[in-house]
Amino acid sequence: MCLSRKGSKHCSVEILAKSNSNDSTAEDIQKPEELKQEESSGMLVRSSIFIFCIFALVIGRLGVPDVESAGVQDKVVDALQVFNDFINKSGNELYRDLMQMTCSFFVDIVFLTTFGYWVLRGKGIRLPISLALFYIVRALVQKIWVSPFPQGYYWEAPFLPSLVVPYGRGSDFFFSGHSGFLVICASEWHRIKMPKMRNFAICVAIYTIFILLTYRIHYSIDIFTGVIFAEWCFGKVDLHHDKIVNFFCYGFKYIKRCFGRKYGKMLYDDEILTKDAPKVADCQV
Repeated sequence: MCLSRKGSKHCSVEILAKSNSNDSTAEDIQKPEELKQEESSGMLVRSSIFIFCIFALVIGRLGVPDVESAGVQDKVVDALQVFNDFINKSGNELYRDLMQMTCSFFVDIVFLTTFGYWVLRGKGIRLPISLALFYIVRALVQKIWVSPFPQGYYWEAPFLPSLVVPYGRGSDFFFSGHSGFLVICASEWHRIKMPKMRNFAICVAIYTIFILLTYRIHYSIDIFTGVIFAEWCFGKVDLHHDKIVNFFCYGFKYIKRCFGRKYGKMLYDDEILTKDAPKVADCQV
């Protein structure tokens, strides 16, 4: 109870606070009926998913394959047997070389356009870092894993050379560098919002995968792993791009010139870095 005019303001604030606390307590006690129904429905859905997972785990144990194989069995490669017979048939050398050169030509185009745009107008270092991460891990994996050459393998050099596609007999099967490279390029075009170039790179990737499997220079598991891992590499580099830029800026902090200039314009949009890091605009990477 407030007896003086001096404490009237304090009393009114206190009364308002008590009323608000009483209202919130009442709302907590008497939840709306719709909210209770939503919570019950969510609990029912989660319980159903949990029971389904338990059921899938039990059934999955019964479906574990027990097949003995003398070598690699690839049903996707086997499904393309008719195309492999065609390219290895005597008299079809011209068609075989044309399909091979067309694939390599399109891969070269994707390489030149993607890196050309990055050099001239690119922003950031997602593209080179993603490719570096992809190919370094690929090289390490190939040191510990070797796949046998499939029957019908062919990848001899045609009469027209390629800029980025190597020819000849090679056992670098797992995992596919061709498909991974194209996925990273398509992801870069998608990231910079150029859908036409992205779609072109995707179409080249689809045709390249068909050629890789037809000529049997890769197994289907090589393609699958290459595509998934390339997308993972690009996604991770893109997610942590600011930190990667900071790292390189720290490395070039004491260099007077970045790529021939004392202060180059940083090819990156975001200028928000840590407090101790040099500003993005002061370091071109």
